[in-house]
Amino acid sequence: MQCYVPVVIANLTCWRLWLIFFYMELGTFGKHTLLTGAGFSRNWGGYTAPEMMQQILNYLEENEEARVFWLDVTSFEEGLARARVGEVSSGALQHIEGAILKTFKSLDRQLQGTNGPWFHGVEKLLSQFYWRTPPGVEVDTGYLFTLNQDLLIERRFINADMLHARDPSLPGVKPKPSARFFSSNTPTDLEAVVATLEGDLNIIRLKKSFNYIKLHGSFNWRDETGAESMVLGDGKAKQIVELPLLSWYYEVFKSVLFSGDVRLMIIGYGFGDEHINEVICEAINDHGLRVFVWDKAGNIDWIRQKPWGSEIVSGLIGTESRDMIEVFPRSQEETESYLSLRDNFFRTTVAP
Repeated sequence: MQCYVPVVIANLTCWRLWLIFFYMELGTFGKHTLLTGAGFSRNWGGYTAPEMMQQILNYLEENEEARVFWLDVTSFEEGLARARVGEVSSGALQHIEGAILKTFKSLDRQLQGTNGPWFHGVEKLLSQFYWRTPPGVEVDTGYLFTLNQDLLIERRFINADMLHARDPSLPGVKPKPSARFFSSNTPTDLEAVVATLEGDLNIIRLKKSFNYIKLHGSFNWRDETGAESMVLGDGKAKQIVELPLLSWYYEVFKSVLFSGDVRLMIIGYGFGDEHINEVICEAINDHGLRVFVWDKAGNIDWIRQKPWGSEIVSGLIGTESRDMIEVFPRSQEETESYLSLRDNFFRTTVAP
């Protein structure tokens, strides 16, 4: 599948911009894709929003201005946004940004040190976004999207080949030679998993890959200058435009959802990002997208209160509220919940 997609990316020459504009080849995928948020990682010890706030505060004791400021904010994204527009001094801002990075590193250690649900069952679910296809269609490409900036999937999704899927890849991301992601040998040392971003977006290929696309970047990514490549705080859409790879990722997200009659599973996302919700809404209204929401709330009323929420609910085809540890037990039993999910969400009646 080749899609002509207009991509506006800052700081590129006209020549390179034209090449990116020319076409984006998505490959043949099974018309099913996934979007995860913080609630997904929570199953393995990921921090809730209040826990993030607590951890950040713990790292701010050395700067009184930053500490006092942090006591007056309600979320770490709000606090970072206010700090960046000048509500604190440059020194306090530096401490806040450093505390957030330290918290992400703490989160990574937490995710490494807890077991949570047995992951092989989750790997089986994730692998189906590569190989579960309509009859007679040969899939060569898969897509998993996330808003998370942790390394849970890179560290734990290590058996894709055993489940008849390709090993996942991070398009446009270059780990250190010693750091192989999606492997049981992924280094535990945080400095060893720092990755740099590809400077030339024209050489990135999506076709014939199982693409794990981190729409808001990752705490361990650095650009060519060594700067962190994460999107945090308010104004995420503007930040994405200013980061070439993430701007390109956003266009991939739109192209996949707009490709017609796609089914999107959403796990642990609170629908708080307007730029993401808008894409989902447009895909539902104009391109036949249908969504399945996995969230512990057990109802959909809260979604209607979010940006574009009523339109998103109009595309709903199912929900799940059970904890993952119930759906994917350590016994590796295929539970009724999993079988229902597999047989209904991954229906093979969608045209290629």
